[in-house]
Amino acid sequence: MKYVNIAELKDKLSAYLEHVARGEELLIINRKKPVARVTRVVPEDDEQEEWDLVAEGKLQLPEKTLTAAYLKRFLSARKPEVEEGTTLDALNADREDETR
Repeated sequence: MKYVNIAELKDKLSAYLEHVARGEELLIINRKKPVARVTRVVPEDDEQEEWDLVAEGKLQLPEKTLTAAYLKRFLSARKPEVEEGTTLDALNADREDETR
């Protein structure tokens, strides 16, 4: 395990993160006291594709978990009623309803 103080970590963050990515733990020290431990994230096999997309900057992980209450409220929301036309027509009709 490597030990590093905050000032050095700030100066050489990329280098220390490379060590962590290789599996080494990093203990962060502030005024001679340990304050945090940084370890490598090992995704489960089914999450590997997600993590690859996150690393490429193509995907952002959610900040909150999806709750059953939110999902129920989302699915019960009023949907615009449009008999014919494009998706854009439906969107415009919904916006007109909201302004009234």
